[in-house]
Amino acid sequence: REILKGYVPLFLDGSKFLAEECSVTSLDTHFELMFQKLSVKWADMESVLAEGKGLFILDGFDEISTEYQERFITLVNRLLVNYDNCRFIISSRVSFKIAVSRAQNFKKILIKPLNSRKHIPEFIKAWFDKTEDQQAKADLMIEKLRSGDYQQIREIARNPVSLRLLCHLFSINQNDFPKKRGDVFKDGIRARIRENQSSISIDIPGIRKILSQDIENILCEIAANFFVEKKIVFHAVEAGHIIKNYFSEYYNVPRNLIDSEAILDAIEHYNGLITRKSTNHFSFSHLTYQEYFVAAHFVQQEKHLDVLDYINESNWKFVIELVSELIGHRQSVEFFESLKAAVDSKVTKEEKLKSFLSSVTLRAESTAKEINRFDQHHLFLVRAWYFVYAIGNNQGRTNVAKTRSRDDFSLPNMMHAISEIGGFTFETHARLYDMYHCTNSDTSVTRLKFCIRQLLEIFPPDNYQNVEILKGWLRQISEEQFRYNNDVAEWWHDSKIRARWRKRVTNLMVTLNIPCLPEVKPEKVNALEDYYRANYLFANCLMRSNLATKHRQTFAKYTLSVTHPFD
Repeated sequence: REILKGYVPLFLDGSKFLAEECSVTSLDTHFELMFQKLSVKWADMESVLAEGKGLFILDGFDEISTEYQERFITLVNRLLVNYDNCRFIISSRVSFKIAVSRAQNFKKILIKPLNSRKHIPEFIKAWFDKTEDQQAKADLMIEKLRSGDYQQIREIARNPVSLRLLCHLFSINQNDFPKKRGDVFKDGIRARIRENQSSISIDIPGIRKILSQDIENILCEIAANFFVEKKIVFHAVEAGHIIKNYFSEYYNVPRNLIDSEAILDAIEHYNGLITRKSTNHFSFSHLTYQEYFVAAHFVQQEKHLDVLDYINESNWKFVIELVSELIGHRQSVEFFESLKAAVDSKVTKEEKLKSFLSSVTLRAESTAKEINRFDQHHLFLVRAWYFVYAIGNNQGRTNVAKTRSRDDFSLPNMMHAISEIGGFTFETHARLYDMYHCTNSDTSVTRLKFCIRQLLEIFPPDNYQNVEILKGWLRQISEEQFRYNNDVAEWWHDSKIRARWRKRVTNLMVTLNIPCLPEVKPEKVNALEDYYRANYLFANCLMRSNLATKHRQTFAKYTLSVTHPFD
């Protein structure tokens, strides 16, 4: 608060701005109109901005339709140039990349989810009335969330939108809520629709009243239609066409007798699931609601496999997860077979990548046996460890590992995969990987010798052959550097020398059956990172699915592997 004291806030909702003023050529015009409505002269505001006392808060970058994003970024860049002495806050979802100019001047901050010990209890107590019986209900809800039966629900309770739904369900469902995330959204949103549905009174010939199922079906159609088109904000006329088509198809009502805008207004007024952004534009009141309705649409239409066409698009991740939760057991096996095939298609056409994945699988099985952890619970963790270390994504190593139950088959986040499991064998192989990646970097001038010395300290004396190889390498480095008058930087920047060391270390890795990626181009490494992220999605879907335990275990066994579960 003290840092921003004395600044005048200028807020801009990106999606609303583009809905209202698509023809505007400067954001100055938008703010001028905004202050006119507040009876504030723009000339007065310009003097404030000239003093650098403006705080521009630009929100909703991820909610801007694709067709407008490039132009909106251009307008924001002009703002950054014209008022470079002011302060700016730009916000979006984590997955959205904000490509503005002068990005190096911004400090990136990630807002953590609600803290389960502090924030969630505070939120729940504030949501319920302050009466004694309501606070007792809040205490009971907090207690339930902490129990082992509601582990999935604890995760989504860290999101304020989901937590609000949970509180609402708990208050109307005899002090209980579902144990699965998909059911929370389904039951919570349906409850919101039902509660005020009877108040919706629209005169449509031949229809006595609009049912709650009608409202849900309409919202599913609207959500899916515009999400596929990458639209978060949609025009009332376009949404109206969907509403008219619905009543025409299901109730055989002539389209000209349907007041679609009145229906949109009623939905906004009575359940708040959509909101008017401007005179002619609407959006869902939260993107999460639109994502739920998109998933529900594909499931209801029995087109759940169609969502796999969007597996490479980050904004579909949550939708795909919800679909995996909403489909029944019978549909789930087919869905996960198709999802597995879609994930593996990222690498199956590349023989080098397939060979690498096979080496990871074999090494993981060998190490799991060596450490006496050859159970399914640990096997995919070991596989993830080798995968991430081999591609060089080992910057997120910590000493904090997730506490897992034996039926937890979720894949670790790539940043934390190498922290999920440890021990002497992994410490040794980690040092080998450090040495291997040194030879692929032109900046690791002194680190190679350091890595070799670390390995000598770890290798047992009876590993005579490899110990002698490492000692010989230290002598070789000293001799080579001597020939360069001990100019270490010049020695290491000799491409031939670095290539020889890369070959030596790679040969040692191959001899020890440690998976690595020699002579693989950066774009192939990027493909493997995408493959890991797709497997991360696959594992998350698996954990929340309605699959029978035996099928879940079968699919989990082949995570991060191109082997098909039912081959």
